[in-house]
Amino acid sequence: MENGEFDPVVSVDDISRFMISFLDGIAISAITLTHGFMQTGKQMDLFDNSMRSMLKVKEPDLSQR
Repeated sequence: MENGEFDPVVSVDDISRFMISFLDGIAISAITLTHGFMQTGKQMDLFDNSMRSMLKVKEPDLSQR
């Protein structure tokens, strides 16, 4: 955040709690359900998109290189 790479739309504490809850859920599901049912790859893609959205990730300006 200090470098301007993120501009969170919700509090960082709330994002941290979401992240922990989501990853705990994936871990528990991986133990109790099949990989095919959980579609873990898709779930992780959704997680990535959610985190990018909540953090309002700013893409680097590559034209300055």
